Amino acid sequence: MNKFILAFGILPYLSGCSILQSGAMIGAYNAIEENNCMLAYKKLSRAGSYSETTPALRAEITYLRAICLEKENRYREAIGQHLYLIKTYPESEYSYRSKSKLVLLNKNLKQVGKKNKPVSKKPKQVI
Repeated sequence: MNKFILAFGILPYLSGCSILQSGAMIGAYNAIEENNCMLAYKKLSRAGSYSETTPALRAEITYLRAICLEKENRYREAIGQHLYLIKTYPESEYSYRSKSKLVLLNKNLKQVGKKNKPVSKKPKQVI
């Protein structure tokens, strides 16, 4: 009898966490579409904190964090997130997405580097 009560007590909790987790992920996607990365970071943190997260969900959360970093022009950090994702979850669908994103991010990083380099001027000689 106690096992029966325990099972029906845990079941709503687990399903509730699953629903909240899904809601947080949907909220994160919506925030990213609206370019509100601060809200997306909060939603992603919430999604990762509910009950047990699967490796697939952790990979998705990492990928979305990298996307936010990219939108904020924080290319070096985004590259770091993508590299972490590829190393930690190599068989994930998001790992494959990250590999293609790295190519684009490296190009963006090179372009930003060219724009930020100062134009070298020869120093004037003082007589």
